Amino acid sequence: SGKSHTLHQIIELMNAIAGYEIDITTSKDHIRSNDIKQICGSNQKLKDSIGTFSEIPLHETLRWMYQHRIAELESTP
Repeated sequence: SGKSHTLHQIIELMNAIAGYEIDITTSKDHIRSNDIKQICGSNQKLKDSIGTFSEIPLHETLRWMYQHRIAELESTP
């Protein structure tokens, strides 16, 4: 999409979708100084291959994924 999102933004979106706050803790022992701080992909090759398509906002994709997983869990005996 050419749009980048921070992990914090994704967590905030999931908090809103799930209806509760996710408690996140970070251990400094697991943070590497050479970790990639930001990455942003391009969908241009996909557009070149299949033509234009409707872009779905990230929050809608996350909501769909969450609802799909909840439905799976509810249907499991």
